[in-house]
Amino acid sequence: MKEEAVEEEEEDGQQEDRVEPSLDIDEEDQMTLTQYLASKGTPVTHSSVCTQAIRRSPRATRRKTLELAMVRDNFEVPSSAVERAQEIRANLDVQYPSFVKIMLHSHVTKGIPTAFCRMYLPDRDALFILEDEEGKEYEAKYIASRTGLSGGWRRFAVEHNLLEGDAVVYHLVETYKFKVLIVRGTNQSEVDGAIGLLELDRNLRDTKSGEVTKEKGKRREKTRKRKVYLEEEEECERSTSFVDFADFSIIVSGINLDYHIPESVRLKYYELCRAQKSYLHGGLLETLSSASAADIICDTVKVADAIKSSNIYTPQSDFTICDKTLSGFEFLGIELGFLRARITKLAGLAEQLGDTPRVKRYQQAKLQINLAEEEVKTLEARLQEAQQVKMRCTSDIKLLKKYLNRDEIMFLEEAKAPW
Repeated sequence: MKEEAVEEEEEDGQQEDRVEPSLDIDEEDQMTLTQYLASKGTPVTHSSVCTQAIRRSPRATRRKTLELAMVRDNFEVPSSAVERAQEIRANLDVQYPSFVKIMLHSHVTKGIPTAFCRMYLPDRDALFILEDEEGKEYEAKYIASRTGLSGGWRRFAVEHNLLEGDAVVYHLVETYKFKVLIVRGTNQSEVDGAIGLLELDRNLRDTKSGEVTKEKGKRREKTRKRKVYLEEEEECERSTSFVDFADFSIIVSGINLDYHIPESVRLKYYELCRAQKSYLHGGLLETLSSASAADIICDTVKVADAIKSSNIYTPQSDFTICDKTLSGFEFLGIELGFLRARITKLAGLAEQLGDTPRVKRYQQAKLQINLAEEEVKTLEARLQEAQQVKMRCTSDIKLLKKYLNRDEIMFLEEAKAPW
């Protein structure tokens, strides 16, 4: 009996010493849910929700496929974190795709669900913008072959102190821009803050029947107060939430246009982007060539310079031409609404202030001065011509006078000769 007990203890020790090989996140993303659960030692039954999702996946829509991927990725995370993250995601605008990622050890520095990448992200490397709850933007490079973020994502994770067990909601609000909302694994207030930053019209959404409790009402009131506070703080942080010029690159459809645009133009365009805390070119059509995209940015800077140099006497036709130019660029995807708004305001002011009696008298006086200056230029030209004639005639007189003096002396000698 003692020998059998010793053998059982040795077998138990050997089982405890065995270390299950950890799977890389890329390998996990390629596994089916059944394989994933089996690798974790979780029994799989046909009655489980996950197995039902697997049986439906071939016929499911793209959103159902993405839901399945998120179920797999978030399977072993505490339900409270998942529920709070899903609560945020449920309130996002469904027009833009989103997903929830629970931070495992291998996800803290990388990792996007493969299904989401295949559905919504480009099939080549590109530069993405990550915007946090406070509106601060970070650049991160998307590696298509690894279906993950590199470089900039690590900086984002470190600055936001992402830990294993935290939930991150990614909202693809633009083609190359994620709105990132963080839910801490053990802090309910993080959810309140994240929900408070979502600009939603809750009246358009159907409330789940019978599940609106007093606790949710208190939480929404707390969220509303925090949202007002954050809106007051946003303007103070506006000037410090954009990247420096040294880190600023103009990326369109994954192609760097810095070498196609002069340095002086890039600097002016950077000032426009920083003023709006946005990459204005982020929505440009992917079908545009690099040369066309660079021309659009250069012409945008030219129009901005023209706006800055305009005055009260600028013709309305000039404002109209600038506005039509920017309108055409907006049709191609660049964000120039703030410039068009400035043109509209300046055109109205010029039309209003340029119709006063003082302005009319000023314009008439300026016109008369211009006419007088033109006449002075004409008279000066005629005077210069007359002076040239005078100089030419004076030179001729001096030359001819020598011959005349000689002839006159000869005549006088003949006249005074003795009889």
